[in-house]
Amino acid sequence: MIKPDRARRRFISEVITPLTRKFPTPDGEIGFEHARFHSFRHYFISQAFRQGAPEAEIMNWVGHRDSKTVALYRHLRSEDAQRRMQQMNFVRLTPDSDGPNESA
Repeated sequence: MIKPDRARRRFISEVITPLTRKFPTPDGEIGFEHARFHSFRHYFISQAFRQGAPEAEIMNWVGHRDSKTVALYRHLRSEDAQRRMQQMNFVRLTPDSDGPNESA
C-alpha cells in the first residue's frame, strides 16, 4: 500500500521539481512550483471546458454529480469567453443573400 505522504513527496520530487526547473514561474504568477496533486484536477476540468466538453460529460469523467462542485474547479479566463463568442455565428445568412435570413 502506498502511503499518502510518500506519494506526495515522490510527486513533488519527480514531477513538480523538474517542471519548475524547466518552466520557471514569473514573479507574481502561479506556476508549477505551487502545484499539488489536486491542482491537476483544476487544470483538467478547466481545459476540458475550454475545449468544449459538455458539463455532463466532465462531471462523469471526474465523478461529480453536482454542477456546483464542478464549477469550483472550472477556471475560465476572459479571453476564453471572447474567443468562444468570436467563433459564434449570431446572424444566419442564406447562401443567396447579403443580409440576415428572415425566416430564422
